[in-house]
Amino acid sequence: MAPLLDQESILGTWKEWAKHIISELNRLTDQSTATLMRLENNRAECDAKVSGLQQALMDKMMAERKDQSEELTTLKIEIAILKTKAAMWGAIGASIPVIVGVVVDLWLNHK
Repeated sequence: MAPLLDQESILGTWKEWAKHIISELNRLTDQSTATLMRLENNRAECDAKVSGLQQALMDKMMAERKDQSEELTTLKIEIAILKTKAAMWGAIGASIPVIVGVVVDLWLNHK
């Protein structure tokens, strides 16, 4: 009975198989390198977008803060005006009994 495969054909088959394995490893390395490069590019794009969004958010927050500060200043001014008006009306209200008292006193002393 003759052997199914001789040593030379086995070595030839293994050499072909080794070449195939090496070529597949090279192909997979190239693919993974390309994938890593795409991931890095995507990460850079995402970082740029996030940075832009952060800046837009900060700008919006600063604008809101400025608006709130202006509103607060306006409210403080309005409160000061109301306090002044209240003091004036209080003085007017307090002067009425005094004026009535003076008029009555003058009227009673004049007779």
